[in-house]
Amino acid sequence: MNILLHYCGTRFLVPALLLILAGPFALAKDAPNPIPANSVVSRTLPNGATVLARSDPYAKMAIVDLWVRAGSVDGTPGAAHAVEHMLFKASSAKGNDGSDAVVESAGGVIHASTLPDATHFWSLCPPDKVATVASALVNLVQSTDFTDAGWEIERKVMREELERAKPELADQARAALLKNLLDEADSMPVAGTNAGLSALTPDSIRAFHKAHYGPDRMAMIVVGPVPVDSAVEACAKAMNALEQNAAAPESRADSLKARCVEATATDGKKTFTGLAFTLPDADQATLEVLCSVLRGRLNRDLSLVADSIRVQRLARRRPAVVILVQSPARSASAVRASVIETLRKDEPLAASGAVAITGRLKWSWWLDRESPTKQANALGTAFTLGAWKDACAWPDSLTSVTAARLNAVLRMVADIAPESSE
Repeated sequence: MNILLHYCGTRFLVPALLLILAGPFALAKDAPNPIPANSVVSRTLPNGATVLARSDPYAKMAIVDLWVRAGSVDGTPGAAHAVEHMLFKASSAKGNDGSDAVVESAGGVIHASTLPDATHFWSLCPPDKVATVASALVNLVQSTDFTDAGWEIERKVMREELERAKPELADQARAALLKNLLDEADSMPVAGTNAGLSALTPDSIRAFHKAHYGPDRMAMIVVGPVPVDSAVEACAKAMNALEQNAAAPESRADSLKARCVEATATDGKKTFTGLAFTLPDADQATLEVLCSVLRGRLNRDLSLVADSIRVQRLARRRPAVVILVQSPARSASAVRASVIETLRKDEPLAASGAVAITGRLKWSWWLDRESPTKQANALGTAFTLGAWKDACAWPDSLTSVTAARLNAVLRMVADIAPESSE
């Protein structure tokens, strides 16, 4: 019982127990499905903004999450992160009318994060406060009264953040992989550089906001124990207040070539060796299933356990598969050789194997949802990648990944010649 509680949590305990107790009868045609039906509702507003809402009756709180397709790959290094800081600074100057104060009075706290190709602002809140938080987040991203005094304070804070940032060894290896895989602009640190921060002014930060914070680049996402129709209406009302800017063209790759790059990071005691693949025309669901297949094969064939195999969202909406292997004893070249040998094995996946893997991933996705935050992040990431319509069907879309499709992608992986970084 303790194990079941730990894995499922209370929200899926009853369905899981019913399934166990019912045994084979639970598979009967008319048996209730313990996995909730997909419940995403989407709307595109006249100003180009997107609203996405998913009902989660098991959650206690709702999340309102405003995503903007503007990140560290756009503009001067550090500009996107500077906008995030300055929006809060300008909003807080409004006192009790500021977004922070409004959301706190509604029982929430606004958080924000700048990513390579997106920035998002979110807060958990009571379900009946969704409209209040949605309006506050829209007011926040419109707070562009940036002052010289305010920027001097925030620039100092951002420089302190740069000095404190000491990435873990695995993160260093992952960063090196992405730098080898991407161009220099795409691999720029999210927090920027000291030189970039020195070049920024309130006017240039405001210009970045004007160019990149148009409503057609924004999506407001709500997940929680709320009626989706009323949630969409509340968010649409807030997002309709956004005026269309003369936004700059979005940065995105015209084409994506199949590539494999290598990177290594070591501190003398342990080594992280990594490979990263870009695979053209592979959708998100196929890549997620591919990671599961590769994880099983690498852990089976290697004496080392793969530290991380996952889909990494790159800048300019490009996905890649990133593999990291930790090795305390073997050389990086030996590890790479072992990984590549496993990836190149001619080992087609049977149709039954594909069904088993996709079914397991689908179950895991539902059972792992500890809060609406993960669901909102998944939808926000999909919006950034331009694939939110597919994400609305997640995780049901996993079952559309066939063995034939997986085997084609596995052959593609096996045929890519790694580009040595040495």
